[in-house]
Amino acid sequence: MGAIVLSLPYHIVDDFAFGSFPNSAAAGVYLVFDREDRLLYIGKADGLGKRLGAHFGWNPDRTAGFVKNPKLENAHAVRTIGLPAESWFEAAAIEALLIRKLDPDLNVVGRETS
Repeated sequence: MGAIVLSLPYHIVDDFAFGSFPNSAAAGVYLVFDREDRLLYIGKADGLGKRLGAHFGWNPDRTAGFVKNPKLENAHAVRTIGLPAESWFEAAAIEALLIRKLDPDLNVVGRETS
């Protein structure tokens, strides 16, 4: 696998009407940030678009996004790391490493306890 590339921020409310989440067709890792750009949560997915679609959805007039998952109520932006199809299995290791190094508030599974 080559270098890990973090996507540009995708603003949930503002960008939702303009297209898919970054790397939506790929397996990978996603990072969720609040309005002040503080990291809230890190997750992994076999399909980033499908997984992020479980967290975020359309408002009734389909002009902007909203948060479906109450745990992520303060979410404002998402960044993704898409992986090549042959490297899908690396998402779990990347997620675990990032959780350990960055210690986001909402990740309780996988957190160091020592």
